[in-house]
Amino acid sequence: MIKDVKLYTLGFLSVAVLILVGGMIPGNPMMIPASTSAADVAANYRMHSQSIIWFCILMSLSTLFWGLYVVVISVAMVRMAPRSLLLIFMHLTFGLVAVLSPFFGTVFFAAAASMPDLSPDVIKAVHEVGKFFLLGSIFTLFSSFPLATAIFRDHSADPILPKWFAWVNIVYAVIVQTNVFAPLFPFENPLGLDGFVGKLVPLIAVELFVVLTAIAMYRIKAQAWKEADTMSAIVQG
Repeated sequence: MIKDVKLYTLGFLSVAVLILVGGMIPGNPMMIPASTSAADVAANYRMHSQSIIWFCILMSLSTLFWGLYVVVISVAMVRMAPRSLLLIFMHLTFGLVAVLSPFFGTVFFAAAASMPDLSPDVIKAVHEVGKFFLLGSIFTLFSSFPLATAIFRDHSADPILPKWFAWVNIVYAVIVQTNVFAPLFPFENPLGLDGFVGKLVPLIAVELFVVLTAIAMYRIKAQAWKEADTMSAIVQG
């Protein structure tokens, strides 16, 4: 199964590429300033309807690979000693919710792009609902902190995940909360939806997190993974 983990690692690394490519697509709905009028938002969707749908496809693929990462890391947590089913299922459950949240956001973007004849107010409303699905990043806290706790508690002779990866999860989970608090600030404020901290810092954090996570996953040793390969270990936890 360790070969599968290496394959999943490459798949997760592709998330960084998919997000970068998606960010360069014309009409990217995530780059539309929050202060844009309904008429201009609708015009963007009409002008770039096809490219926005491609953006949604790429983002959907990225959520698929991210979901696989959550499952793989949850299985890796089974091997940790002492094993905590509570931490494992917290990471798995909240991790998948955090993944599904942006996925549903892209569904709204695709809906707005596929119905460009709707009134500008309706298109902007659908667009805003899609953007607010990013608030799902709050679930990252309840996914990353249990994982970090499990890594710190792991007293195995050969830990399956390094301690530095726990800190990566903590820092990442805190940084992406800027998505949650950005709507509380004026649009042009650095912390607002159109500001550097509110818009670009979470994106940079995601890219770095994907790369560092891929490194941690790729360095998992075959022997360490073999001990986590039995599903009976979960039942006996």
